[in-house]
Amino acid sequence: MEDKNLQSQLETLGFTMNEARVYLALVKHGPCNAGPLISETQLHRNIVYVALDHMIAKKYVTQKTVRGRKNFSVASPAVLENEFKKKAALASQMAKMLSQKAKQEHQEITFHEGAEEYTDLMFTLTSAMPDESSICFFGITHEGLTDTSMGRSFQRYLDLLKRKHMTHAVISNNKKKSHVKH
Repeated sequence: MEDKNLQSQLETLGFTMNEARVYLALVKHGPCNAGPLISETQLHRNIVYVALDHMIAKKYVTQKTVRGRKNFSVASPAVLENEFKKKAALASQMAKMLSQKAKQEHQEITFHEGAEEYTDLMFTLTSAMPDESSICFFGITHEGLTDTSMGRSFQRYLDLLKRKHMTHAVISNNKKKSHVKH
């Protein structure tokens, strides 16, 4: 049962089923030629040799010729650990790069109601945006973005836009003239 668990774990690490079986047989027998591995795994000799060749290429197994016969042995298990540490580091690096790329292309649409919630949201979003960005508001009326409804917050908002060198646009179905850009 333990061998099946080890085989499953090796397969999780990227070994094929046959490679895992041959590798475990080689661990059990120690340095040997292909004969004991073929007997242990009950795989066709060509399948065993193909598995050995793949594992030699990955440096999991070493091969020496002794008196004209090929002998195989398991390389240090540290080779497995180092291989997967490299892969883990690469995966971590790729995840960061992909996450950064996803952040750059992320767009979000949300709906908010109420003057106070809207005003707080405007300041939070505008403050978080990079300088020289553009922001677009949909579905608000001219009165929704003026000093009449926002009071002193409107001037603070305009000052924030100016300080960050940002532009904003308002898209509305209201026929009254709206602030198009600041």
